Amino acid sequence: MTRYLIRYILVFALLFIIPVMAGVTLYGSPQDISGVVNTYARVNTVESQDAVILDDVSGFSDGDTVLVIQMKGVSVQLTQSGGFGTAVQYVGEPGYYEFIIVELVEPGPKRLTFRSNLMGHSTYDTTGFIQVIKVPSYESATVTGELSCAPWDSISGTGGVLALTVNKKLSLNADIDVTGKGFKGGPAAILDGTPFDDTLFYYPESSIVAGRKGESMASHIVDFTTELYLDTIAKGIGALYTGGGGATGEYSGAGGGAGFGQGGNGFRQRSTGFLISGIGGWGVDATYFSDRVIMGGGGGGSGDDNADGTGTGGAPGGGMVFLLTDSLIGNGHAIKANGDSLIAIAEGNAGAGGGRWCRITGFIS
Repeated sequence: MTRYLIRYILVFALLFIIPVMAGVTLYGSPQDISGVVNTYARVNTVESQDAVILDDVSGFSDGDTVLVIQMKGVSVQLTQSGGFGTAVQYVGEPGYYEFIIVELVEPGPKRLTFRSNLMGHSTYDTTGFIQVIKVPSYESATVTGELSCAPWDSISGTGGVLALTVNKKLSLNADIDVTGKGFKGGPAAILDGTPFDDTLFYYPESSIVAGRKGESMASHIVDFTTELYLDTIAKGIGALYTGGGGATGEYSGAGGGAGFGQGGNGFRQRSTGFLISGIGGWGVDATYFSDRVIMGGGGGGSGDDNADGTGTGGAPGGGMVFLLTDSLIGNGHAIKANGDSLIAIAEGNAGAGGGRWCRITGFIS
């Protein structure tokens, strides 16, 4: 795997600030931290310029600093051609984020009212999966065990992000690792290796000749009205934006997930005659996302014959890390936001799911 060694981890949205953010409640100094330190909730409605309705407000309090971020919202081309899954337009503000302070929590309506207006209030779109993340704050802190985030949950639309504020020094005595916490890989499917149409880039969920596509920031087709992951397009070789295409045919390989770079293609099916395989995810438009953040796309899934084979699903992409701190002492430990690796091995009448070829790791001295 390609390995990037980055001394100062700007690629992980590592931000340095000196003053304490207004409204932040600081925990004891120094504080030992590990595990998952954030609380997550999905935004059901952007009610006004300074208020949102959540699915659950139980983990939030007046005065909290939170991160608001739209996780999806890419409208893709839906066509049985090589352009399938490419970005056409954007719904809301995919990848846009902002830190803001909670003024008031109201359990009845599940409302958060903020101390100031949301900068993205007029353009956020809740069909693009907006979440609110409570950002804990410390005077100084030491990572004593692996620090991570809740994995992305495709149903609740939450997770995949680690965010915290440390006013003074953050020391690493263990890694910060959100490897495999991003968009989900396509699960393994039952395939029977029957003949198929090699001109098709997507198949319905009921198909037994194609594996499932990996998840990505894609949430709409070009008419802006239909959420993806419908049964009609769930499988097939076409990459679903940054999500890798599924294996198609007789136990072929699936495509790898993508991010700012394109994912790798899978290998062709076992029998000769067809050379197609799962297509690697499309890389994002670096210009559009220059001031935004993304999670890694999931790899496509392959499958097996449900008899004498063991197929593998796609690997999930990497999550995201936001650190706001005055100084960072790495002690030789790393901040990792890698796509996951495929651990299981395809055997017998089966194919392999897609992973991510790119590993992004920063080692801090």
